[in-house]
Amino acid sequence: FSVDGYPITFAALMIIASLTSMTTTHLKEKNRILNEQEKLLMEAEKETMRANLLRAVSHDLRTPLTAIIGLASTYLENGTYMKEAERTELVSNIREDANWLLNMVENLLSVTRIHVGDARVAKSMEPLEEVVSEAVLRLKKRLPGARITVHVPDEFLMVPMDAMLIEQLIMNLLENAVYHSGTDEPIELNVEKRKNSVA
Repeated sequence: FSVDGYPITFAALMIIASLTSMTTTHLKEKNRILNEQEKLLMEAEKETMRANLLRAVSHDLRTPLTAIIGLASTYLENGTYMKEAERTELVSNIREDANWLLNMVENLLSVTRIHVGDARVAKSMEPLEEVVSEAVLRLKKRLPGARITVHVPDEFLMVPMDAMLIEQLIMNLLENAVYHSGTDEPIELNVEKRKNSVA
């Protein structure tokens, strides 16, 4: 302090140190607030995802359950008046829908595990035309009045996929198109081969 200029330098350094400390404290507080907001946002997104998943599950499971209940009721109410072949067909349809429902539940559980990072989609090579055809047939059982025109490539395509999930996806898209298109025209389902994918 006895040397000329040192008190001014000391004062300047004190001011700079104080400003730096205040800025650092402010930035730390700001980061803490941002981290808390980010956590809250992630929790809100998780809740939204859970709600959407529950809605999807209830929608996807209600239809086959309704079909099973309807077929079982038909069998119980009219079974004694039906031919053996008709009864066998009814029971076969119940079993088919029950198996499809079981596979659907297993896939939904797999998707749930994927969201928390515990699993991956099990893909296998599937014939594309069969998956599309099965999806359309199932939709027509659900919505007999639906008119759907399907265009698939002439080439036989084997595509890596989870057939059940893709089938459900196609059904959901077609059902939404039927309900929300606002027209009585047939719904068109176009499948085309691209360079390294199918769309």
